Amino acid sequence: MRPRRRNRFLDESGQTLVLMLGMIAALVVGSLVLAAFGQALGGKSRHQRGADLASVSAATSMRDDYPRLFEADTLPNGLPNPRHLSTAQYLARARRVAVRIGGRNGVEVQEGDVSFSKGFAPARVSVSVSGTVEVTWAPVRNVAHAGP
Repeated sequence: MRPRRRNRFLDESGQTLVLMLGMIAALVVGSLVLAAFGQALGGKSRHQRGADLASVSAATSMRDDYPRLFEADTLPNGLPNPRHLSTAQYLARARRVAVRIGGRNGVEVQEGDVSFSKGFAPARVSVSVSGTVEVTWAPVRNVAHAGP
């Protein structure tokens, strides 16, 4: 009797190797995806921190300048009072602080990104920023908002 020839295509040896290579490839791809999400979340938190610091700094400026809104606009001798601030000056000072502090913290804050509550003497400020975070293979757009 002649020995049987084994069919190479029906042979099961080596199938485990192919399965393991597939699992390793899936793990590598999964790790890259998780790393990209980590980079995106880190970038988002950086934008959020910058918006928060800009908002808090603007609120501090507003707190410090608030009494100056109620100063008389002229002194008793008729000269302009240098301590007096108009509402527009009050808001402009807070807006400039928010833009400056946002920039110092690596977040670009435009003057239009800073908004205030309504009224004669606004006491609330909001700062909204947006930016792009470069991830290993695709940019992710982040939007952060600080304030009420």
